[in-house]
Amino acid sequence: MKQTSVTVVQKIQAPVDAVWETISAIGGVDKWSGMIKTCRVEGSGAGAKRFCTMTDGGELNENIDLVDHEKKVFQYSIPEPPMPIKDYVGTMKIKETGKNGETEVTWSATFKVEEANESEIRAMLEGAYADGITGIGQVSVA
Repeated sequence: MKQTSVTVVQKIQAPVDAVWETISAIGGVDKWSGMIKTCRVEGSGAGAKRFCTMTDGGELNENIDLVDHEKKVFQYSIPEPPMPIKDYVGTMKIKETGKNGETEVTWSATFKVEEANESEIRAMLEGAYADGITGIGQVSVA
């Protein structure tokens, strides 16, 4: 397996504090991710666990590894990803752009993948991250 990464950087029209509130809440992913049907959380902050049912019926269980309110960094890992990858660690970072009400969201992940599946997995994750960031923007201004 090959170690690789994916990064999507996108600007959204939503205040940075509202965007951080949406991300750092841990739960509610089903409100902003088109891939998630239901989401429940056990615990709070780093150490919490997030259990999601995907729209295709698959299960996605995540460990919340970091919720840094000062730096606005959220990190999670997926012990058993529902796709052919291993050692998945995702990170979301947000910052103000300097424009009124605009926030830049960087969503990245590192993981191991078979080279034969790399381009397909990367494209799928890039699309999911872009859609998720757009959804966060919509939820954060509602």
